Amino acid sequence: MHVLRTLLALLTLMALAFSSVGQDTGAPEDEATPAEAPPAPPDTRPLDEIFVPSQEIAADEEVIFPVNI
Repeated sequence: MHVLRTLLALLTLMALAFSSVGQDTGAPEDEATPAEAPPAPPDTRPLDEIFVPSQEIAADEEVIFPVNI
């Protein structure tokens, strides 16, 4: 019985290994260059809603951003 379980386990592992080898590995070989992303739409927000930092902020510095609720 022990030999039968071992054989069944080996057959299962071989079947799983064989199925993973046949999977697609990514993009086709003939498509070397990826397609370009479409251009972003223009920003239509008013200028007073766009936050532009005026100075560098340290990593440990606390910052409060203006928010309209």
